[in-house]
Amino acid sequence: MSSEDEIELEMIGDTYEEVRSKLYKLYGKDARIIDRRTEWRYYLFHLIKKPKCLVTYVLNHQQSYDETSHSYKEEEAKRLEENQKKFLEQQSSILAVTKITKEIQDLKNDLSSKIEQVNDKVSSGGADKHPTVARIEELLQENEFSFSYITMIVEKINSTFPPSELADFNLVQRQVIDWIGQSISIAKAKVFRPPHVFVLVGPTGVGKTTTLSKFMAQTILTAKMNQSRIPDGCFITIDNIRAGSYEQLKKLGDTVGYPVLKALKSEDFMSIYQEYKEHVDNIFVDTAGCSPNDAEHLAVMQKILDVNINPDIYLTVTATTKVSDLSYIFRNYEPFNYDKVIVTKIDESRQIGNIISILWEKHKSIAYMTNGQHSKDIKEASVIELLKCLSGFEIDRVHIEEMFGLAQYAD
Repeated sequence: MSSEDEIELEMIGDTYEEVRSKLYKLYGKDARIIDRRTEWRYYLFHLIKKPKCLVTYVLNHQQSYDETSHSYKEEEAKRLEENQKKFLEQQSSILAVTKITKEIQDLKNDLSSKIEQVNDKVSSGGADKHPTVARIEELLQENEFSFSYITMIVEKINSTFPPSELADFNLVQRQVIDWIGQSISIAKAKVFRPPHVFVLVGPTGVGKTTTLSKFMAQTILTAKMNQSRIPDGCFITIDNIRAGSYEQLKKLGDTVGYPVLKALKSEDFMSIYQEYKEHVDNIFVDTAGCSPNDAEHLAVMQKILDVNINPDIYLTVTATTKVSDLSYIFRNYEPFNYDKVIVTKIDESRQIGNIISILWEKHKSIAYMTNGQHSKDIKEASVIELLKCLSGFEIDRVHIEEMFGLAQYAD
């Protein structure tokens, strides 16, 4: 207990030891503790409750009390100011988070509303559309055209045909087929100074090696038909991933007397080119078939082919690949600077809209199509052949041959 002339003071802290240490630093031996107890205090808007140690003490000298009391009051005032500042900052942060949360929720609600509108239109079978437009959309979807391509065609229909003409389905269908044909770009054949370097890139399983053999057979067959000299050539493989790839190519090379050489780095590739460029007409380059996700192997191949020889580079894809995967393949092989596309396995697909869509979206030209395993099963791409692959549409062959008889070449 304290005497009558002593004034009782209080100090609070997390622990008794903490308060006692603080008192000693402030007053030395002039402070005498007379009581201590535990109190529970609330923090963070009464969400958190913590125990605190409340210590009652007196000072032995009034002067010490007066001096230190002022210091203590200043310290308490400073602490109060800091707590108020932290409180305001917390409030500001809470308001900012609340505002952002509300904006995100508003965006989600808006997006959900739009998705519901689209779903309603889809589920209603396009009830608000003219039957001719709805039927054209169905045919395009059945042929696996992309959403953006279908949207483009529908916009053309709506801006071209007045309501009175939409009733004539055959008229609209004929025009749609013409638009599809006009959207297809056929690669223009280029004249290369010998040697003509054919490079095929593309994912695993698309038939690059088989297509190379068809290229080779085609050049030999053309020479025989023209009664000209059989062209000389060689094969270079940079495929060190697929087991047996070299052996497969070696059998092909032995059949026609073409050497088959390996290049595992750009220096090897350039060395082979320099050795053979004066002696062959064609160089056929077989690349590794790897996933378009395999960035490491794609980078290795790109580095090997990054030599100044003006190669004729083709991206090779299959007609059976869905449009979303085609889009990914086209994008990931862009570093190879291919400007032409070969579509294989045309005979294995009942739809061609995926190919036409991706060529249109990526502004690429199609050069060749293959439809079998024999050497003769390769031909230059044409608008007419692609249109004939459309299913569900009534193709006027006389009309498309008159309109697209001269292939629409890319510039």
